[in-house]
Amino acid sequence: MIQKFKILFNRLLIALFKVKIVKENSKLYLDYTDLDLNIKQIQDSQKPIIFDCGAKQGQSVKRFKKLYPNSEIHCFEPVKNSIKKIQENYKNDNSIILNNCGVGDVNEKKVFNEYEDRIGTSSFREIKKDTAWAINKFKNAEMEPKKYEVNIITLDKYCSENNINQINIMKIDVQGYETNVLEGAKNLLKFSKIDLIEMELHHENLYNFENSYYELEKYLIPNNYRLFSVGRGGSLLHHTTFKQDIIYISDKLYQKNKEKILKRDY
Repeated sequence: MIQKFKILFNRLLIALFKVKIVKENSKLYLDYTDLDLNIKQIQDSQKPIIFDCGAKQGQSVKRFKKLYPNSEIHCFEPVKNSIKKIQENYKNDNSIILNNCGVGDVNEKKVFNEYEDRIGTSSFREIKKDTAWAINKFKNAEMEPKKYEVNIITLDKYCSENNINQINIMKIDVQGYETNVLEGAKNLLKFSKIDLIEMELHHENLYNFENSYYELEKYLIPNNYRLFSVGRGGSLLHHTTFKQDIIYISDKLYQKNKEKILKRDY
């Protein structure tokens, strides 16, 4: 009964004040870091074009369709079985465009590491087997990946070939390959053709190459993108999985929402 009340109370807070209550270390806090709330408030397009880079089995497709029922979503996912899962769930939905390929910095074929027992960790990067994260994540699971070549396409080429002039939302969840995706979208970034970029950033040194805010912002800051929202927290000391969901927005989207942003509560 108490749990149901908490859920209903949080829903009321979200509806009225765009905020929810979270509990941490026996203390209650107001949480403004809900990514979906932030995205919905700043990106008001009724029919946005969304790119889902690292679509996995369609978790984000479901999420974005809930936020934007009339959206057009371009999915990029190198694992065939994962693409098939999305296809099965949305077989009559022409607004979901499936691409069984990776996204990167060069149009080429590249070896992909598929971790069948932990499919969400599959990547063009290899997992470091001796980390606390890997040892915890792969308990009783096969840590040796299945390796095979997949096609990689750059977003600059994809948008040029498909006459896509603007991406309203781009989600990147590619397990350590984020800078490669941004490298392949240089022209899109240069001309502010992507309004909002959501990424998952790992800090726990789990792959053989790790990104950082510094590496990502080499592509974003010179092109007038700014950090808009950070979800989740943690530390290397207390979390084997220390990652954050982060959102950057173009200056164009910032200027469009500038009055709303400057009037925020303190």
